[in-house]
Parts: sequence; structure tokens; C-alpha cells
Amino acid sequence: MLRYWYESLLVHTGIEPVFRYEFFGNTLADAIFALLIFLVVFFALRMFRALVLRRLYARFQDRETRDFTGIIVEFIQTIPGYFYWALSLYLPLQYLVVNGWWGRGIDAVLFFVFLVEVLRFILKIVEFFAYRHMVENETISNGRTTYNLVMVTARIALIGVGMLLLLSNLGVEITPLLASLGVGGIAVAFALQNILSDVFSSFSIYFDRPFQVGDFVVVWGDSGTIKKIGVKSTHIKTLEGQLLVVSNQDMTSSRINNYAQLERRRVVQTFGIEYETPVETLRAIPDMIRDIIADIEHMTFDRAHFHGLGAYSLDFEVVYHIESSNYEMYMNARQAFNLALMETFGQQGINFAYPTQIEYRRGV
Repeated sequence: MLRYWYESLLVHTGIEPVFRYEFFGNTLADAIFALLIFLVVFFALRMFRALVLRRLYARFQDRETRDFTGIIVEFIQTIPGYFYWALSLYLPLQYLVVNGWWGRGIDAVLFFVFLVEVLRFILKIVEFFAYRHMVENETISNGRTTYNLVMVTARIALIGVGMLLLLSNLGVEITPLLASLGVGGIAVAFALQNILSDVFSSFSIYFDRPFQVGDFVVVWGDSGTIKKIGVKSTHIKTLEGQLLVVSNQDMTSSRINNYAQLERRRVVQTFGIEYETPVETLRAIPDMIRDIIADIEHMTFDRAHFHGLGAYSLDFEVVYHIESSNYEMYMNARQAFNLALMETFGQQGINFAYPTQIEYRRGV
């Protein structure tokens, strides 16, 4: 429509023959029209960047948290000036005849500029979502490590895709190249299969989150505290003080007991008393145990029962909870219970049983 109005203006002014002069396959009218489009687009983009985009950027920059719209505005704000020059040149070139090697060169340069910005935009989106889900909302300490790994992988992948697209645009046949890359990739995958297994296992650890730094775990019979979760291995500080390095593949393929999620410990404890203990005392023992547990901090009574007749003792079973995941607090509470139990039974004249045999002899 704009081109129609432009040609109508030339006809009505009577200067159309002058503008029919051709050079490099284009008329003077075509060149002037392309120049007008270039100026309009260029100044429109400059006005948009100076007035609208600057205000939008200032508005989203004041926010405490960045949302997706803010990321887009931030990306547009960082677009270099040569991109606007390239965009301003691309539209008017559609109305001109540009042949030969320099025409292909201009197309290649413009394609390269646009491709770089598209890949930068995709990388910015990947960075936004990766940072939000792996760092800002981090519940596992290797979130930063996984984020860095994701970004390096994304950059390599985008650079590879960009190079293939650029070669295809230049007319290079990339099908044999893709085939050779596929064969080479298979060979590299076989050569690095153990390393790649550990790398992908680190992703599994991040997304599944079976443990994090600071957790006390038992894995493959070894127990200790998680000190570092890396891309290839996990470091565990054992109770003996050694640093145990376990590959991530072994960590994900083994059964792991994670005590960090333990909010309370259930304890089942048994003891036996002598058969000579009176029945009235047996009935009173559960209440004695309840009173003992009530006086111990971080301990909750569950039940206490006279549950069996042993070979040499009357057996009681006590169940209680220690309201802490701290192992030292757990042992302190058990110790306090055992000491209080012995003290109370000593005061009541109740004796604990131990393996004994009574031998009866008939008189001669």
C-alpha cells in the first residue's frame, strides 16, 4: 500500500521519468523509496528505545523480584545498536534488487546478526527459568552447581545449532556433517559413559532431592554428613573423620538412609525383673514408667506393658518418642531414662533380672 501511494505521487508530480533511471538493477525511485523506509524504521526504533523501552526498563528494574515480562524488557534493553541498524537495513532491502556475491554477503551478515540475538534471547529464557528453579527456590545446596552445568550445556548446544544454521544459510550441505557428528557423538558417549552417568545422576539428585548438604546419611554401609554435592561425585564426612568420595551414579543406585528428615525417634526398650516381684508391683510399674518419662525433656510416653514371661525374668516393653533428630540429644534422653528407671526401682525394692539358675536338692 505504501509503495502504491509512493508511485502515485511520482505520477501526479510529473517527475516519474527522472526516477526511472536505473543503476545496479534498481531505479532511482526504488532507491529513494528504500531510503525513506530505512529512515522511518530507524527513527521509529530509536524513539521506541529512547521513550517507551527506557520507561519500561526503569519500571521493572525497581521490582524486588524479576518476572518473565521484566526479563524480556531487560533483554530488549541490552540489544546492541548494530541490531537496530541491521533491522533498519533489512526492510528496505526487500524492495531492492541485490545480486552477486555482495548481495549474498549482506544476507549472511544480516542473518548472522539476527541469529545471534535470537540465540541470546533463548539463552536468557533458559537462564531465567534455571535460576528461578535451581537457585532462588533452592532446597538443595548443589542448586548453584546444577545451574552452572545447565547454562554451560545450553550455551554449547545453542552455539552448535547456530553454527549449523549459519552454514546452511551460506549454502553449505550440512547433512553429511550432521551424520558425522552423530557418529562422533556416539563414540564420545561410549568413551565417557561413566562420566556422563555421573553427570546425569547429578541432575537426578537435584530433581529428586534425596539428600542435601548437612544431612546425615547411611549409604553402602558407611555413615556420615554430606559435605558437597558436585557434578560428578558427592563428598561425605564420616563419623571417623575421613572424607568419603562417592560417585553420583553410586549414590543414585544405592539405598540411602537419610536421617535429616527424622523429626522424632521412636524407641522400643525392654527389660526384665525378677520372678519374685509381687503382682501388685507389676501392676504399678507401667505408671512408674509414665511418671519417669513425663519428667524427662524432649521425651513423650507411648505405652508400657508387662508383655511376657521369660526364661529367667518377667519382661516389660516400653515405647516412647524422643522429639528431636539430634543424635546427642537422643542419647542423652535415653541415658536419663535408664538412670531414672534404676533409681526408681531401687527405691521401690524392684530388682532387675539377670541369667540365673536355682538348683533344688532333695534331702537325703
